[in-house]
Amino acid sequence: MPDFITQVVSRTDPVFSTKDTRNYGLNILFSETAFAFTMIDFRSNRYLMLQHLKKNEHSPRMIAGNKPSFSDFMKAALATYPWLKNPYRSIKIGYEGQKATLIPVPLFDAPSVRKYLELNFTIGAKETEHFDQLSRFDTFLVYSMPENLHQTMKDFFPQAKIVHHSSVFLYSIWFILRNRPGPVKTFVNIRDLAFELMIYDGRQLTFFNTFNFVTPEDVVYYVLYVMEHLGLNPEKIPVILLGNIDRSSNLHELLYRYVKHVEFGRRNDVFRYVPLLNQLPPHGYFTLFSFQACGL
Repeated sequence: MPDFITQVVSRTDPVFSTKDTRNYGLNILFSETAFAFTMIDFRSNRYLMLQHLKKNEHSPRMIAGNKPSFSDFMKAALATYPWLKNPYRSIKIGYEGQKATLIPVPLFDAPSVRKYLELNFTIGAKETEHFDQLSRFDTFLVYSMPENLHQTMKDFFPQAKIVHHSSVFLYSIWFILRNRPGPVKTFVNIRDLAFELMIYDGRQLTFFNTFNFVTPEDVVYYVLYVMEHLGLNPEKIPVILLGNIDRSSNLHELLYRYVKHVEFGRRNDVFRYVPLLNQLPPHGYFTLFSFQACGL
């Protein structure tokens, strides 16, 4: 593996076979600095693997001041896992980006996507705009992506549709709760230096946004601020944690001081998972493992 790639997680069941990929579904989440994927065998409805790579911005083999490009990173990833270029029954790809917002269907106009984004973000000349239609929520999720990232992924996976990871996350929560009407719930999906905050009232989406954070206190501040703004009592409304967070973390302990009901979520139980994957925290990689159920 090239030295500008770091392996974060590597779990593969022995039953996985590069000769059977036509029976598999490949799910991918990527960002400018990370690439993670899972593999599901549709014959057994069982996930067989999880691989998570991060890009090292500074490599001893790189010329001083010359960081590896996203294309370099992806070429190295595919050299490490050459069977990713095999044919699959399905390939689903999600982009993890910060510049995204929701637009209700009555207000949406496709030629105006860039204008919507520019109301909230600075969009560079080398960024392209995209949108996902979220019919279950009667809204569109519009987002931007560096042009080189989009082109690189289309070059490597030309037949795959690329959507935003937030679309996958929203649909994944809806899929789990669709037949379980109940009280208001707050979902917090932790990623590297960013998190999604979703509030679902048992029937529909009430609030959704992505926030950047540096310290655990930042996360707690945003959660409490949004709940207060919506008139929700943190002593009564449960907060369900997903993603990159441990039970022993400072963030979990800090949230528990201010929110009476803090829970950890679980991966979708519609699917099965090999023992190596069941050893991972059940709330981890929630979005990646939910891709096949969200209908995108």
